[in-house]
Amino acid sequence: MNFKEHCEECRAKLGRPYGMVHIWLDAYDGKKGRDKDGEYDYTGINCIKHREKRHHNVGIMECEKHFFKKYEKRLGREFAEKIIPQIVEAAELHIISDMGYIPAKEEYENPWFWRKSE
Repeated sequence: MNFKEHCEECRAKLGRPYGMVHIWLDAYDGKKGRDKDGEYDYTGINCIKHREKRHHNVGIMECEKHFFKKYEKRLGREFAEKIIPQIVEAAELHIISDMGYIPAKEEYENPWFWRKSE
């Protein structure tokens, strides 16, 4: 799915598009660089593999932590606690739409995993 489709799906199912969640989840799509895990290249034919960064169970927890900190700092703890369940649901929906289910992070290490998701 593309960004617009993810937003439309969230609006239909959750009442809001949650664009910031989709941007965060797909931040590595089409990118090449280096991060805490080393070098990566998700350009060209490798672009689908950007999903190994955040499209899994650990990615959902990282998403929750990222947005909780962001909203707590800007709008207070009470607001952050209220909105986080919807953000987590949007992240889950995004991943399920792309992958068919929520994989464990470790599944991406298995070369056979990519054969069933391509």
